[in-house]
Amino acid sequence: MNTILSFGEKVPEYEMKVLNEREVRASAGILFLFAMIAFLNSWLIGNFVITKAFVVIFLVDFSIRVLINPKYAPTLIIGRFFVRHQKVEYVGARQKRFAWSIGLVLAVIMFYLIVLNNLIGPFNLLVCIICLTLLFFEAAFGICLGCKIYNWFHKEKAQLCPGNVCEANEREEIQRISPIQIMLVTLFLGLIYGVANSSLINGKQNVTLAGSGKTDNDCKAPDWAIKIGHEEKWKLHNGCKSSESKKTESTPTESAPPVKTVVKQPAMPVQTKHQAAPIPPVVAKKDCVVPDWAIKMGHEEMWKQHNGCGNAESNPPEHTMPQAPANPPQAPASVKKDCVAPDWAIKMGHEEMWKQHNCN
Repeated sequence: MNTILSFGEKVPEYEMKVLNEREVRASAGILFLFAMIAFLNSWLIGNFVITKAFVVIFLVDFSIRVLINPKYAPTLIIGRFFVRHQKVEYVGARQKRFAWSIGLVLAVIMFYLIVLNNLIGPFNLLVCIICLTLLFFEAAFGICLGCKIYNWFHKEKAQLCPGNVCEANEREEIQRISPIQIMLVTLFLGLIYGVANSSLINGKQNVTLAGSGKTDNDCKAPDWAIKIGHEEKWKLHNGCKSSESKKTESTPTESAPPVKTVVKQPAMPVQTKHQAAPIPPVVAKKDCVVPDWAIKMGHEEMWKQHNGCGNAESNPPEHTMPQAPANPPQAPASVKKDCVAPDWAIKMGHEEMWKQHNCN
């Protein structure tokens, strides 16, 4: 039983219990990969399902590491498999347990917030960034940040650290960084900034956003994005214009009423003694007044076209129309074919309404 519930393993070379640093780094790399996938799904598309699953897996794995035995932690077993042909590098188990205890506390917090209560906010983001930072430094550089924190709270400093960083050793010549190398790194960072802000990148993105064809409903940010302050990033990711750019584009049209194109009527020929002016066809005013039902259904222009009244632009406004004569010429008696509802009225199911208006 004591063998199962223990932390670290005894080897003849060292008095303290140790762990294999190579499998620890491999395990950190595995966890960092899936943590990054979960984080990006939450950040970019608002899918927290993967995040919740990862939090549960992370909690189970670290509970086994800290409370039972690292030898039975699933990710450490997988890491041991991948580095089984590499030479063992021993590190002290005491500081690793302290560092992993920090990870366990963070896992419990995330489990309570996201899995149990489905709470999303800036605090979750802070915890995720801390976890990703700890895992990345361990996997990429072999630097255990939790082990460095261990030295702040313990008089007995950490021993047998990765790369012998616990011992004060002078750096070798191959470890030194020259001014030329610093300059090259600076130029490289400048290149990254230049490429990111060039038209090669931003131009294609603008074309994609302009042709996305998103509607207002499609571009409405969900509540979770608004709560964590990522409304603009959500719109950018989903091909929607930001609120500022949308306001800039819509301000001129919203502040001024829409301009209507005025079509000038052809001038009437001048009447002389020997030439009479042509008489335009008489259309009674009441015949061109669009009924309410046509306006409500948006068929004003279609109604006018059917009744021979022309479109809205060619007709003068209602208040400027000339008054109809007292006794307007009577239209010929309705022929039966005039009471046949047109196709557009039949298709829209307004046949009876059309007949009621035109065939009284």
